Order: sequence, then C-alpha cells, then structure tokens
Amino acid sequence: MPAALMSYDEPPVLLPATVPPEFVKGGGDWLCMFNPSVRRVMDIKQQAVISHNRQVYSVGFSSDCSRVAVGVDSGVYLYDVHGSGKHKLECCDVDTGEGPSSNPVRSVAFSPDGTMLAAAADDMKIRIWQLPTCELAHTLVGHQREITSIAFTADSATIISASGDRTLRLWTLPLFSDYYSSFYSSASDGSASPEPEDLDIADVTDEIECTVLSIEADFTVAATALTSLALSPDRLYAAVGTSGGMIRIWNLQDCAPIGEWQAHDREIFTLHWGRSGLVSGGRDRKLVRWSLPSHTLHPFVAPGVDAKKTMKHEEYVLAAATAQHGRVPRAASGSRDGRLQLWDPKTGELLFCVIGHKNSVTAVDLSQDGALLVSGSGDGEVRIWSYTII
Repeated sequence: MPAALMSYDEPPVLLPATVPPEFVKGGGDWLCMFNPSVRRVMDIKQQAVISHNRQVYSVGFSSDCSRVAVGVDSGVYLYDVHGSGKHKLECCDVDTGEGPSSNPVRSVAFSPDGTMLAAAADDMKIRIWQLPTCELAHTLVGHQREITSIAFTADSATIISASGDRTLRLWTLPLFSDYYSSFYSSASDGSASPEPEDLDIADVTDEIECTVLSIEADFTVAATALTSLALSPDRLYAAVGTSGGMIRIWNLQDCAPIGEWQAHDREIFTLHWGRSGLVSGGRDRKLVRWSLPSHTLHPFVAPGVDAKKTMKHEEYVLAAATAQHGRVPRAASGSRDGRLQLWDPKTGELLFCVIGHKNSVTAVDLSQDGALLVSGSGDGEVRIWSYTII
C-alpha cells in the first residue's frame, strides 16, 4: 500500500449555521461557503443554469474554454459558456441510421485541436461529431459492455476508451483539420476554396484502427471493470481506475503496462491527471492526489507511489477535475450529497463549498484558463460558475 505522506482525512465541513456570515455568499437558489481558514481572496458567481428533463451524466469544456458539452440519458448537447446557443447533436448511427435507445452518455470529450467532439454511452458505442458543423462523422463499435470514459491524445489522432468489459481501446482516427488543409487549400488556378461546411463526411471515412489492451492479459491481479480514465498532461500515459479500487498506468507509446497500485478501498468513480498530479475519487468518500515516481514514468510498483493529499468527503466522490492557471492549482469535486467543492490539491485545503443542486453532483469540469467551473447533477441541471482565487 502506498505511504501517505500527509493526510487531510478530516477537512472542515462547511455548514451555513457554523460559517461566519462574511464568509457566506448566496444567490437565490444556491449558497457558497468559503473556508474562513484560507487566507486568500475568493469569489464565485453563477453564470448560467441549463435545465434538462433527464439526469446529467457528463460535462466538459472545449480546449479554448468557449463551449460546454453535456451528456444526458441518450442525448448530447452543446452550449456556449453563457448557457446559450443550445445545439442538440444528432445521435443516429452513421451506417444504420438507427437512433440511440435510453442509454446514459457517461463521458464527453473535445479533441485538443477543436475539430471533434466525442461521446460514449452505455450502448457500448462512441459517437464522434465534426466541429463546427456538428455533423455525426463516426460511430465506433467494439466494446462488449458500457463505456465509462473517453479521452483524446494530444494530436487529436486517437481516442482512448475505458469500459466495463475490462479493456482499454485505442481508436486511430482521420484528422479533420488535416483533411481541411489538404482538400480545401487554394486551387492552383487561384479559384476560391470550398467552405468547411461543405465537407462530405463520406470523403473522410478512412479505416479506423483499434488496439485493445486487456487487463486479463496484462495484469496478475483479479480482473475488474474499468470505471474511469485520465491521460497525463503530455497525453503519453493513461491511468485507469477500476471497480476494485485499483489504478493502473499504461504507456501509450508502446501500449505497455508500467504500474498499478491499490488506491481506494472501494470502487473508483473518477480520475483526472493534471500538472499537480493524478487525482482519484471513489465510493470510499475520498479524493486523493497521487505523486508518481518521475515525469518519465518508468516502470514502477506500489511503493513508488505516494498519496500526497487525501481530501475526505461526507459522501461518495462521483466526479473530479483539476486545472492550473499560473502557479495556482485547484481541484473540483462533486459528491452524492449534492455538494460542489473546490480544493487546493497541494495543501489539501478546502477552499469553498457550493450548495445548490437538488441531487447528486455527477459531473464537474474546470476550464483551463482558471476562470470557469461547470457542474452537472441528477436534478437535470448544468450550472456554469465563474470564480476567482487570488
């Protein structure tokens, strides 16, 4: 078991009745409690509320921080960060034309180059839309159980997916941005290039290769479902969390497993890998920041991993995200008690807690510019928050 260097198993529980009034901010149907012990100037404002008639399962900011994708039961929506410009994405399969049945969309991801949005659902399919046209480009089929998490590699050329079927899959995709630059470049005779909106998706249906990484083949531990996925900041390594509380690391350059350790006592619900470290949250009500052996991540075993900080929650940690703007890291968490909390992952300090959702906070994300926080809930609402920490 990795050694915990420092532990914050009992952070303050911020309650309206016990927090001094000057550290409480209200906004009608929400309340924020700032930690009086934190010597920082902090503020938060609710920027938008987006209501759906179904539970929200996943949210995600685009890399340019201008848009938010939302996954609900059998649906994907795209908004701007002000909560307007609603666009429901077409989910009918490219080949069959069949629409999805009632299946939760558990993960959404924008490609780093901004040309694609992907979503994964319990129907075992990954759907990929071309941006900005929002045309459905691909439906990837291969997993044998629900897909729990997806992510793009740094070059936007590969999607990584984790599934309850105990496999991690690497899907190699055609790059729409490359296709635009080659097909829509100015003609030699000087004639105008076609507009990107005129692109026929059939022209870029290159064969998609899939590499399957199986837990049974690569690990001696008891096989368990893959419940979460996170890529390293350089996107060269993949961490997966399992229903048994294990975290496993793969090198994506050669698809070799390089490490594993028992991270939680029970199921891991969420992983996020930022510059301040790998963060995991689970059924044991803990959000943990891990220090990995080295930047290059040579093969390691459990003693080479340290639990730097443990941030205890009152309920299951269902969602987490990290961001670092300048030198200030932050980690957001959502839990089953409806609380949205922001932490300093280096110190383990709880910065503030927001109460407003009427059900579990099932999804969170932080914009990489350090300005926005988005939360999704079982109450069907997505809330977009602007915040400052000085």
